[in-house]
Amino acid sequence: MIEPSNSPVTGQGDAAKARPWTAATDAQPLDVQRELLLEESTANEKVISLWRLVFCLVAATQMVLHVAFNSTRIGHQDWVALGCIFAGVLYSALLFVIISQRGYTPFLSYISVGIDISLISGALLGLAMSGEPMFAVNNAVATPLYLLAISLAGLRYNPRVTVFAAALAALEYAGVVWYSVARGDLYNLADPLVYDQANRFGQFDLVMQLTRLVLIGSGGVIATFGVRRARELRTASILDALTQVFNRGFFDERFRHEFDRAERYGRVLSLVVVDVDNFKRYNDRNGHLEGDQVLREVADILRFGLRSTDTVARYGGEEFVALLPETSKEQAMALVERLRQRVDQHAFLHEESQPGGSLTISAGVATYPGDGDRPDRIFEYADQALYEAKRSGRNKVQG
Repeated sequence: MIEPSNSPVTGQGDAAKARPWTAATDAQPLDVQRELLLEESTANEKVISLWRLVFCLVAATQMVLHVAFNSTRIGHQDWVALGCIFAGVLYSALLFVIISQRGYTPFLSYISVGIDISLISGALLGLAMSGEPMFAVNNAVATPLYLLAISLAGLRYNPRVTVFAAALAALEYAGVVWYSVARGDLYNLADPLVYDQANRFGQFDLVMQLTRLVLIGSGGVIATFGVRRARELRTASILDALTQVFNRGFFDERFRHEFDRAERYGRVLSLVVVDVDNFKRYNDRNGHLEGDQVLREVADILRFGLRSTDTVARYGGEEFVALLPETSKEQAMALVERLRQRVDQHAFLHEESQPGGSLTISAGVATYPGDGDRPDRIFEYADQALYEAKRSGRNKVQG
C-alpha cells in the first residue's frame, strides 16, 4: 500500500529560504574509498602471503635436495640461503594465518613489506659475515628481488608503504655494502681471498653499487606514483563527475552487497528514489549550466542530510537514489521528509520560474523485507512510489 507523507508546505517566500548551500566535502566518498581500498588490500595481502609461502616452500625443497645430494662440501652461502628460506617459510605461514583469521590492518603492510626486504638484506649480510663479502655486493639477483618487493608493496594501495619499502631497501643495502667493504677490504686485490672472490664474483665497483641504490630509489618513486594514480582512478570509477556523489555502477554493486547482508542477518534495508520536480522545465528556461548547479546542490543536501553509513548516488539525469541500512519504513519516511523540506526551503537560483515558485523534489521509499524479497522488486516498489508522488502533485514522499 503506497501512502503519501503529510502534505508539504509549498510556495514559501524568499525570506524563508535557506542560504545557498556551501561546497560539500568528500567525507563520505573518501570513507567508502578507504573501505574499498582496505578490502582490496586485504585480498591482495592474502594472495601475496600465499604466493610468498608457496615460493619459500619450493625454494626450501630445492635447497634441501641440493644439500642432501651434493657430494661436494656445502658452502657458507648454501647454509645462509637455507636459513633465510626457512625463516621466510615460518614468517609467511604466520602472516597468512593472522590475515585469514584475525583480519587485516594497514599496519600489517609495513610489517609484511619490512620483513620481505629484511629477508633479502639478511641473506646478503649473512654472505658477507660468512666470508663471502664480494658475493654479497655483486649478487645478480639482489636488486631484482628488492624491486620485486617494492612493486608488491604497491598492491597495498598505500603510497606511504611504497616510500617506506624503497627507503628501507636502500638503507639496508647501503648497510650491507658498507659492512662488506669494512670487513672484507674489497679494494685490496693483493689479499688472496679478495683476489679469489673477485675472480669468481667480479671486482668491487663503487659506481655500480651507487647505481643499484639509484635503481632501488627509482623503483620506489615509480611504485609510489603508480599507487597514487591507481587511487585516483579508483575514486573516479565510483563517483559521478558532476555531483561528486556515487555513480550508478557503484550503487548497483553496493545495493547487492547491502541486500545480501540484510538477508543474511535478518535486518531491514530501505531504498529511496528521489527525482527533482519539473527539472526539464528549469533546464529549458535557465540553461544546462544552471541545471547542473541545481543537481550539485540537491546532491549536497541529500549527502549531508544522511548518515555516514548511508549511500547516496546519482542514478541518472535528475534522479538520485539512497540506501539506508538497518532503517525501517517509518524511519526512512521521516528522514526523507526532512530532506524534502530542506530542498523546499533551499534558495536555488531562478527557482521563482518553477511551479509554486520553488524548486522541489519527490521521493519514493521501499523497505526490505516488507516491500519485496529481491533487489529488483525493492527498486521497482520505490520507483512506483515515486511515480505516485509525481502523479499526486509532486513535492511529496511516498512509500
